[in-house]
Amino acid sequence: MKLAILFIFSALSLTACKQNQSKEAAGKNTISPKMAETLKQAMKKDLVGSDIQKTNDIEKYCDCIVSNLQSNFTTQEIMEAEFTDTKKYKAVKDTCLKSTKLP
Repeated sequence: MKLAILFIFSALSLTACKQNQSKEAAGKNTISPKMAETLKQAMKKDLVGSDIQKTNDIEKYCDCIVSNLQSNFTTQEIMEAEFTDTKKYKAVKDTCLKSTKLP
């Protein structure tokens, strides 16, 4: 899944560059719906055969992660080098793991 998130970071960086945004403006933006769908598909692909797939509904898990990325994080936060190691991201991941457990 880390690869999927790295993919979206690259896409966010390219988008910010193409739009010629300042660092301040880029920090206010978030993931577009098209980027979100691309990220969900990449995450699902990465999760096939994983331990998470054995215990969780990966469709709902990916939706949860991406929805939280869109609503709770700026592109500036997401593009930080150690983003997936932050307390804020780990809290989202834990919440999504708990809320998407299979019966």
